[in-house]
Amino acid sequence: MSGAGAAVRGQLQALREALSELRAQRDELSGRIRAQEEQRRRLQARMAALARRLADSSEGLAGLRAARAHMDRSIAETEATCAQVL
Repeated sequence: MSGAGAAVRGQLQALREALSELRAQRDELSGRIRAQEEQRRRLQARMAALARRLADSSEGLAGLRAARAHMDRSIAETEATCAQVL
């Protein structure tokens, strides 16, 4: 029975070592997951900021285009009036 007990103890020790290795691997993966989650959070914040800037830029561009269209109409009306006078 002593030989069987030693075999069981050896197997238990091997299981403990395997569990220890698995825990170490899990801890490493947990660290990598935390790093990836942090990077994802930073990227999402950056995307939100860029989306706001894009929306602001689009609004500004729309205003500039409207002003240009108004100027184009004013120029066309002025040219038409000048052509009638001459």
